[in-house]
Amino acid sequence: MAEQFKISPHLEVVEADDQWIVLNASNYTITKLNKSGGQILSLLKNPASLPAMVDHLRDTYSSVDENTESEVYDFLQKLLEIGLVESVNR
Repeated sequence: MAEQFKISPHLEVVEADDQWIVLNASNYTITKLNKSGGQILSLLKNPASLPAMVDHLRDTYSSVDENTESEVYDFLQKLLEIGLVESVNR
């Protein structure tokens, strides 16, 4: 089974003008994401695997290419590091 990720439960996410603001109540931080980052984060309201996220992005955007999976993976790793998402399988 592919590793699945979900948004951390202690976050408040607000979308405004193609920007996403993420408020992390556990460590009192604010993170701003662009539209693509917000789209990925919104996919994680329910647990999702990396392949499922890439498939969704392929269905939504025409500019998805062979680098997308590694770019999404790198983005997920950053989100994990700063506590915005968590692994469901761990």
